[in-house]
Amino acid sequence: MIHYVNNAVWEQRKLGEVVDVCSGKDYKHLGEGDIPVYGTGGYMLSVSDALSDQDAIGIGRKGTIDNPYILKAPFWTVDTLFYCVPKDTDLNFVYGLYQTINWRSMDESTGVPSLSKTAINDVDVSVPSMNEQRMIGDAFSRLDAIITLHQCKYYRLKTGDPSSKFDSFPPHNTATWEQRKLLGCIQKITDFRGRTPKKLGMDWSDSGYLALSALNVKDGYIDFSQDVHYGDQALYDKWMTGNELHKGQVLFTTEAPMGNVAQVPDNRQYILSQRTIAFDVQPQLITENFLATILRTPAVFATLTALSSGGTAKGVSQKSLATVDITIPSNLSEQESLASMFSSIDNLITLHQCKYYRLKTGDPSSKFDSFPPHNTATWEQRKWVDTVDISTEMVDPCSGEYDDFPHIAPGNIESFSGRIMDNVKSVKEEHLISGKFRFRPGDVVYGKINPQLGKYFYSTVDGLTSADAYVLNSKNGISQKFLYSVLQTEDFFQYSVSVSKRSGMPKINRDELNAYSFLAPNELEQNLIGTYLLKLDNLITLHQRRSLLLLL
Repeated sequence: MIHYVNNAVWEQRKLGEVVDVCSGKDYKHLGEGDIPVYGTGGYMLSVSDALSDQDAIGIGRKGTIDNPYILKAPFWTVDTLFYCVPKDTDLNFVYGLYQTINWRSMDESTGVPSLSKTAINDVDVSVPSMNEQRMIGDAFSRLDAIITLHQCKYYRLKTGDPSSKFDSFPPHNTATWEQRKLLGCIQKITDFRGRTPKKLGMDWSDSGYLALSALNVKDGYIDFSQDVHYGDQALYDKWMTGNELHKGQVLFTTEAPMGNVAQVPDNRQYILSQRTIAFDVQPQLITENFLATILRTPAVFATLTALSSGGTAKGVSQKSLATVDITIPSNLSEQESLASMFSSIDNLITLHQCKYYRLKTGDPSSKFDSFPPHNTATWEQRKWVDTVDISTEMVDPCSGEYDDFPHIAPGNIESFSGRIMDNVKSVKEEHLISGKFRFRPGDVVYGKINPQLGKYFYSTVDGLTSADAYVLNSKNGISQKFLYSVLQTEDFFQYSVSVSKRSGMPKINRDELNAYSFLAPNELEQNLIGTYLLKLDNLITLHQRRSLLLLL
């Protein structure tokens, strides 16, 4: 995405022109009800009446003054919490603004931190058009949801604590959901606890059918490099006949570790081995994808942890599973939609962590070290030569037809970010003479000279680029946005650098690009990945710009 640093179309305004700052009130005269009451620390209790019927941003008046959050109407706030109602501005955009403001610098007390209406109203902010507000606000809203999930997963990855899961799942609005016993949704559990080849009078083999155990069933995927044991045809028949696994079937580790959830990745046949069970669902009640999602929720995991037995290695039995309650949508389509959303987010986690790290540290060398993600069983190997066209459309910049077009060469592109710097000039201003490549909105431009510098961008405008760059367009089932994400992977970076090492100027030519191959999912998932990454690029640039403004 092209990011221009000139935000001349944004208006400078006082925050008091953007929001109406309102005071909270005491709630103790109210009866019990279903209207939430909020303080500086969040939700407190529910009462019978509402203070506001408009969505707002909550910000502390006393105590915690630097933790704004969205208040969904109807609600009540206590007197230590202001609620700020947007005036003809987008709620999510305003919430984004609130997160960039240094509220602690406005503390007016010598004791308990305090914030006044006057201080809030006097803050200078920049505001774009309503349409751009909505686009930015929507992107922030989506990113907030993703970050919450990433933080849980990142913490779990870093600490090994499996209790860090989807803390806000199920969602608050579950009017059409119903409570059921977990095993009431299961028609069969396959559990070969204690079964070994030796007990069957046989042994493992060097090849054949892979055994799935608690050591290679990870949370969300199968690790094919761990605990690799195989059974031959005779062992498979004796072990699995009548209990064959199928693609999508939910696997659950019962101990050491307890609580990993994955799904059978394909239709190859597997042996179900130690400390892992498989569920056959009641298809009229729950889908396999949603069962995998619900088993990862904090409520289910906390229940299983409380029911588990053992010392260091906690474990659960089928008897324990029989006591577990779950809340699920009665509509199977809603189950699938939720499961699909979480699955897509899982595949984006590694990508966002890398981008988040780059945003936080300013380290441009942090690329997508683990892309594609672990769960790529359904991804296919694709060849560049079959999926990417390298443009040959070279035009004459002296014709006058392109005078007002921007000329964006590798020297105008920030390394590894896709951001266009503020040194771009028009074709006429550059006084260009030699032929240049034409690019259009949606084209991907990649700098072929010095590939170790990582120069690329996703175009949103018409323009010209130098002969030192390629203009790329995807084909044959590859999304243009996904192609752009491929350029940012560690694998492509390493390949481009390795083939460009030659005497003189490092360069990757067309034949070398055409020899490259990469993994790709279906087009829907490609578009999800590509779109999220482009939005995240925009948010990183916006965040960097606002952080700079705070320092000025």
